[in-house]
Amino acid sequence: LTMLCAGLLGVSTGATKDFAPHFDIIARSRRHLRAGQEFGHDHSPELEALIRPASCVQGKAPLPFHMGQGNPFTVDVPMGTVITTEMIKSPVDSVLWQLRRQQDGLFL
Repeated sequence: LTMLCAGLLGVSTGATKDFAPHFDIIARSRRHLRAGQEFGHDHSPELEALIRPASCVQGKAPLPFHMGQGNPFTVDVPMGTVITTEMIKSPVDSVLWQLRRQQDGLFL
């Protein structure tokens, strides 16, 4: 119903603030991770989820958790390190990554 009202009809869904992203769920390594190893999923024992203020996905910025899933690390990551965009090989044809870049361009 929200999608119908907001997206198709242009009717407010009751939000009183802008729709800019405020937070990202990011990952921190719970153990040493090696270059070439794939970034895990939500319940991977080697990753810990954290919430941080939203930031553009580039360079040394923390990588949103779900953007990393299944992509290989380009460097060794020591235990306790927050995973950043530059530590992951970005996919060339990912709709998720394309949408996030668009979102960053609009809001961040």
